[in-house]
Amino acid sequence: MMQENMAPSNLPRLLVFAQNNWRGFLVSVVVAAAAQFLSEHYGAPAMLMALLLGIAFHFLAEDSGGACKAGIEFTARTVLRFGVALLGARISVELMIG
Repeated sequence: MMQENMAPSNLPRLLVFAQNNWRGFLVSVVVAAAAQFLSEHYGAPAMLMALLLGIAFHFLAEDSGGACKAGIEFTARTVLRFGVALLGARISVELMIG
């Protein structure tokens, strides 16, 4: 019964978070997908393509009143850290197995 009371109170916070960050998150996903596409079609490393696209779209993160800024900051901070942690975990498991 306690969980039923907690779920509705967290839903508005989640909706506000999603409403504030979806544009920047979407930009980050599109840049990542474009970097992967360019990497596969031109033979360059995906990280290089992501870096070049990030430089090209940096103006979206600099705009102080921009709609994408909050989502880009969230993606650059939280999602990137999570990805690095997953990469480190994969390397650790590979070292332990092999």
